Amino acid sequence: VLSGKLLALTVVMLLVVLATFAVDAAASLLVASVADKPADWPPIGEVITGAGAGWLVVGMWCLAGAFLGTLVRGTALGIGIGLVWALAVENLLRIFGSIVDVVDVVQRFTPGTNAGALAAALGVPVQGQPGGTPGVTDVVGGISAALVLAAYLVVFVSVAAVLVHRRDVA
Repeated sequence: VLSGKLLALTVVMLLVVLATFAVDAAASLLVASVADKPADWPPIGEVITGAGAGWLVVGMWCLAGAFLGTLVRGTALGIGIGLVWALAVENLLRIFGSIVDVVDVVQRFTPGTNAGALAAALGVPVQGQPGGTPGVTDVVGGISAALVLAAYLVVFVSVAAVLVHRRDVA
């Protein structure tokens, strides 16, 4: 049952990313036609890379939520913990990471920092630059960020499976 839920969540996240790309492409085409300019599409490889990176980021956050919901046996508390982590804890780690070396090392392995670093590796302007995006940093490289996010996926799924097996099956 857990595998089915997690697989369904992963597929839904892929569909959300693909739908977002489709809507953005349609909006870009509309703007180009209204401005009477040709549409300047990126190479298909960049589109696939961007969609894959987007899927990895939203999939990681989705499975983090599923893990937290499994851990605390409820969605409301899981959502609350996830929001506190993403909006408060990670931002505090970034702030103190510039002051304390140990905190800097820790924040390089957090989900939000790596999600932002993956976005930065794809060309999203980093926080602090003109036109920068909040939460996007370049403190780690793109490949390293992707590997850390993939590791989080494995950990979230594995620990959720162990929890379900120990509490609900055994």
